[in-house]
Amino acid sequence: MRTNRSSRAGFSAVELLVVLGVMALLIGVSIPKVWNALHRAGLSAAQQDLVHALRRTQSLTTQSKGDSVWSLHLVTGAGGGFTVYKGNVYATRDSAYDETFTLPGYVTLDTTTSDTDITFQKGFGGTSDAGIISLEWSDGGLTKTVELSTAGVVDPS
Repeated sequence: MRTNRSSRAGFSAVELLVVLGVMALLIGVSIPKVWNALHRAGLSAAQQDLVHALRRTQSLTTQSKGDSVWSLHLVTGAGGGFTVYKGNVYATRDSAYDETFTLPGYVTLDTTTSDTDITFQKGFGGTSDAGIISLEWSDGGLTKTVELSTAGVVDPS
């Protein structure tokens, strides 16, 4: 006996629209979460870069590399950054030795240190520029801090 097939194999337009709708919904829900995760990771990376730059500046000074002190210049505000430089006055430094770190535009740098130039002392690595340096992602409500003591201890939190 022979059967007559009047329908074709495949998906109907309604089935395809339902699948596309579900995919759009899943993508719409996941994009903000991925975006937030990327910004949190960027904020943590900025904190790690700052800690590294402070410890590098301290190390270069205590080793008396180039028979000079080394300092860290902070650029506060959104999308700021920091620069490791040779000397204790940013304006008169030799820029050939600069190591510059630029923060993402969504990260704001602020500090309670007495100056935006942090200089470590030769020999033991202490500083008179103690305080807290804050990195904030205001849209995400997150803040990372780095505390710097007069003894030169760098404490990320």
